Amino acid sequence: AGKRREVDSVLAKGEELIGKGKSPSAGLRRRLDDVRRQWDDLEKSVGAYRVLLDETLEKAERFQAAYDDFESFLNEKEETVRNFAGIGVRVDEIKKQEEEIEAFCVDVKNHDRPLEEVDELAADLCSGRADDDEDKKGIDGMVENHHKRYDSLRLRGEKRDRK
Repeated sequence: AGKRREVDSVLAKGEELIGKGKSPSAGLRRRLDDVRRQWDDLEKSVGAYRVLLDETLEKAERFQAAYDDFESFLNEKEETVRNFAGIGVRVDEIKKQEEEIEAFCVDVKNHDRPLEEVDELAADLCSGRADDDEDKKGIDGMVENHHKRYDSLRLRGEKRDRK
C-alpha cells in the first residue's frame, strides 16, 4: 500500500506538470504511461502469485491432514502388532486370536483408500515440481515411509493369519 501511494503521487505530479505545460508533455506522457503499465503488470503478477500461494497452502493443509490421520492409524496398528500374544494352545484361545487377526486384517485392508488419498494429495501438491525439488523429495519420502509401514502391517497380519 505504501509503494502504491508513492506511484500515485509520482503519476499525479507528472500529470500536474503536463497540465501546467512546464514539461514536454509527449515524452513525460510516455514515461507516465510506462510507469502505470509496469505498476499494473507488477500488481497482476503479485495477485497471481498470491492466488497460487493460497492454492498451494490449501493443498498442503489437505495433504498434512490426510497424512496425519494415516500416521495415527499406522501408530495404533503397529502398537497392536507389538502386543499380539503368542499363539494359544487351547482351541478357544486360538479361535479368539483368529477372530482378532481377521478383524486386524480387515481394518488394515479398509485403509487402502486413505493411503491412496495421501498419494493423490501428495501428487497434487507436488505437481509441476521438478524431481530434484527438495520439497518434493521430502514429501515423496514421507509417503514412501507410510507405504513401507502399511505393507509391513499387511504382511504381519497375513503371516499371523496363516499360523
